[in-house]
Amino acid sequence: MFRRSGTGSYEAWQPTRVHGTAYTAIKATTRPITACRLNSVEKASKMPSREWDPRGVLADLIKKRTHIFTSDNEIDLKKLSKGIPIEARPTNFRPGDIVQAEVSLIMIPTSIGRKMKIVIRRILLLDTTLSDVSIVNT
Repeated sequence: MFRRSGTGSYEAWQPTRVHGTAYTAIKATTRPITACRLNSVEKASKMPSREWDPRGVLADLIKKRTHIFTSDNEIDLKKLSKGIPIEARPTNFRPGDIVQAEVSLIMIPTSIGRKMKIVIRRILLLDTTLSDVSIVNT
């Protein structure tokens, strides 16, 4: 993968390091809520469960009408139960888990070209063996 540099040419994509370790990763994000000034088309959706916002910070911003929660902010979380995907909570996921992720690649125009952003759409929890072992050993 390549990204465009300030000179108009493309430079090689560099992976993200995981928490200062030697492990490499692809950085993918999804905004928990969207600023109203950035959204002129989509209607607001219902805010997800309190597990996504335990301190109510996001809910307060939505109440002030400076931000909204839309379908673009949603992440579909699933886990395998006897080989069948079922609903999962955000607290089911821990570092070390093996997951399958569905993402969207979005090209955003900038003053020097375009920037690629990876947005998480769906995560399926496949295996918790490594994170289960780390909990036992701590």
